[in-house]
Amino acid sequence: MHISLLLMQRLHQVKNSWFAMKSCLLSPQMGTYQFRCSYIFPISQHYGVAGLRTLRKHSFHGSGHILSFWNYSLQGELSECNFIGINRNLTVSGKSFVQAFPSNLQSYLQLMRIDRPIGVWLVFLPCAWSISLAAPGGQLPDAKMLTLFALGSFFMRGAGCIINDMWDKDFDSKVARTKDRPLASGKLTRFKALCFLSIPLSISLSILLTFNMNTIILGVCSMIPCILYPLMKRVTYWPQAFLGFTFNWGAVMGWSAVRGMLDWGVLPLYASCIAWTLVYDTIYAFQDKEDDTVIGVKSTAIKFGDSTKTWLMSFTGLISSGLLSTGYLCAQTWPYYVGVALFTTHLVHQIYSVDLNNPESCGQKFRSNRDLGLVFWLLIMAANLIKSDKKDAGMEDEIQDSDQMLWSH
Repeated sequence: MHISLLLMQRLHQVKNSWFAMKSCLLSPQMGTYQFRCSYIFPISQHYGVAGLRTLRKHSFHGSGHILSFWNYSLQGELSECNFIGINRNLTVSGKSFVQAFPSNLQSYLQLMRIDRPIGVWLVFLPCAWSISLAAPGGQLPDAKMLTLFALGSFFMRGAGCIINDMWDKDFDSKVARTKDRPLASGKLTRFKALCFLSIPLSISLSILLTFNMNTIILGVCSMIPCILYPLMKRVTYWPQAFLGFTFNWGAVMGWSAVRGMLDWGVLPLYASCIAWTLVYDTIYAFQDKEDDTVIGVKSTAIKFGDSTKTWLMSFTGLISSGLLSTGYLCAQTWPYYVGVALFTTHLVHQIYSVDLNNPESCGQKFRSNRDLGLVFWLLIMAANLIKSDKKDAGMEDEIQDSDQMLWSH
């Protein structure tokens, strides 16, 4: 949330140009004081003095939050002013976080898309689902494991964005939505990006080495689709499918990290996640459909055309079937199936209501998948908490006795 408020015409003449507030910071830019706080009540230190002429309450609606502030005009110069900030719902956006860094570092952070954290969530959520489903019955998922995968998702998603932009520099410069990216705009060179790439990759490797050998092998293998994905939009109309294989590899790794092996329960989960990516990334691709058509970039948005919603409904059916199969194979309890029903219902509504010819609508529906994934994750954890550990152990014995185990190192 980033709201700019012109307090009054002469407030920029105040001698002390910075005002510290509880959990907020105000800074003047050309007479405008910028703040990030849900409720701001500015008052003069000498309330009611001659300099205070009018006092009015206003409300703003910005980024989904109601902002209330007091606005007053001044007569003469004001030598001192105190602000009382009541922080009711303070939010920090990825963009404002990046802007807090020195300008020479901002381009590198933008290269990792730190200003757009939605991608980190979409990489992490399949990991979180998998780790929670693989956890022993009656228990919450291991917090340390979740933390490691969250960090890994952050740095590997950043590395993937760098690799993508290095491949797509020339394409990005011709697309309205991407022309201001650091490489496309010329703020950074490919060589600088390559050097910077070593940082998130090194951190990701150090995290990977904390897991068991099966998971380490799977993690190393994930680099292949990560490197090749940007090329897919040049050769196939199904790059979103390849992105699904790449983005959701963490679901397989999470399962392996918890159980030390892979069994059949993880396959329908992985397939469901791939189909989910096909849904949300096809909607996302409609934002660039016109530019992509002109420059020759392929996507499912172009491939499906007028039949897009029919295709997306079909993918939703695959998601639902896969998640139901996962629930059966993992001996899940009723909250899990409630989650599947809610997940499916939301996707149907998302597909029905999105205006594919409106980039803003496409972006909004795309971002809603984060909240959808979080709600489903909560229900997975609730389901696992009430699941009997004996029931879980019995299912594992059944899998091993019937040789259904996929891979054990």
